[in-house]
Amino acid sequence: MLFPQFCSLRAFTLAMLLSSLLSGCSVNGNSANASAPDAARLRAAPLPDTPQRVALINQIIDSSIIPAMKPDPVKDAPSRLTPEKIDGLITERKGKLGFTLPEDYWTLYRQNLVAFDEEAAQNKAQTLKRYSDEYRSRLQRLDDQKLELWATKPKEQSSSNNPEAFAEYKSLAIYYFAASKGVLLETINHHLDRMAQMDQQYAVCARYAECWKR
Repeated sequence: MLFPQFCSLRAFTLAMLLSSLLSGCSVNGNSANASAPDAARLRAAPLPDTPQRVALINQIIDSSIIPAMKPDPVKDAPSRLTPEKIDGLITERKGKLGFTLPEDYWTLYRQNLVAFDEEAAQNKAQTLKRYSDEYRSRLQRLDDQKLELWATKPKEQSSSNNPEAFAEYKSLAIYYFAASKGVLLETINHHLDRMAQMDQQYAVCARYAECWKR
């Protein structure tokens, strides 16, 4: 099955990533009270960009990104659907159907698997963009003095030295986890929509109970 393996791998990766993001930080009771970003600050209008502010914001965001959050085509290659893997999935599907479908159907089936694989390959980049955009939006509401204070690498901020920055970093780590899950679900839903439309087009559900459907 395509999805159980795909989801379990991503879930494991996300769990390990979240653990890595939150590890190595000194936590005490005070930080627990500031585990979420200041709601009032998030409602405030962003301050105007200046070259100095943009540079500080970029520094804060860049220093918060760990290698596991960055796309790596080499490391991600084993999870990609190669032509051989796609051939295997199609052969398996043909064996389960028990009736013949036109070659146009299998051509579309292959195209849909390729589309799924290509979208999934962009998941990490999409997640990182959402994370960076969210972090930037929050940081744009800080004054210059606070930005300069927060420009230290977030993982070097402890709850005692800078509890507000530490709480924000924890909040963004959780946001990254949620964004990654959201991007993955979007990718799966897009794939399910394509496959369901394909099986409806070729009236597969009228002959096969386990057809793709929504």
